[in-house]
Amino acid sequence: MNPTNTTIEQPARGVKVASQADVVVVGGGPAGVSAALAAARNGAKVTLLERYNHLGGLASGGMVLVLDDMWDNHLNEISVRGTCMTMI
Repeated sequence: MNPTNTTIEQPARGVKVASQADVVVVGGGPAGVSAALAAARNGAKVTLLERYNHLGGLASGGMVLVLDDMWDNHLNEISVRGTCMTMI
């Protein structure tokens, strides 16, 4: 292989379609989740793709860090609403 080439040629082939969506969001971080929720709430069929096994990206680390700040110890209840509540 010539290291100066920037492309690799591959023959055309058929690829099975796994599902269909109106909107595909790549990345399940805060922005991706918000975009997916907004599209779904407006009637779009949404596919959200995330490479890790949790949503929230670095803001959550799997919801552990985020959930800690969502609980109100004085009222003994969840203290958030909106998108954060939907993610829970």
